[in-house]
Amino acid sequence: MTRPYVSKALGVCAMLTVLCAACDAAAVNTPKQATPRHYQRLLAVGGLTFVDDPRPALTVGGLYQVSLMPSSVSHAETCGGGGCITPPRLYAHVGASVGWTFEQETYAAFIQAGLMYRTGWTWISASGLVGEVAMPWRGVGPVLRAEIYDTFGLQIGYLVGFAGGEGDGIFGSVDFLYGLFGD
Repeated sequence: MTRPYVSKALGVCAMLTVLCAACDAAAVNTPKQATPRHYQRLLAVGGLTFVDDPRPALTVGGLYQVSLMPSSVSHAETCGGGGCITPPRLYAHVGASVGWTFEQETYAAFIQAGLMYRTGWTWISASGLVGEVAMPWRGVGPVLRAEIYDTFGLQIGYLVGFAGGEGDGIFGSVDFLYGLFGD
């Protein structure tokens, strides 16, 4: 002989089990929807930088890029129910590096900020315009930047001295990029 509350408890447990199984099956069979979001990248950088002299500065540092607009998502029939994601193209770009300059035999520090456009091409993966500050030369100016295969960075520009600095001249750098984090 079973007690009435035991049979009611077993009935409630059975109903909850069936309900949980139905919820799990619905969750598995429902396609996940893509949502727009901002993309970002964090890169380690090592390279050679030239400030109006053939003797380089050997530098290490980092770059951070974040998309200015979110990705776009299309829910067309051809997207398979989850949505087609189109990554953004325009990114804010900031970077800093430090090292040793063989020209002045002292420290070197470089800071840059600007805009980068992700091209979607294979070999030139991004290009843009950044502002560069170079110490100890006390130079500042615009620099064109290109990224090759997301692995190498090339920069060329012209720096103007400020606060009595000797920074007037052509600026150039060749960087090796290593992705630490990215979407």
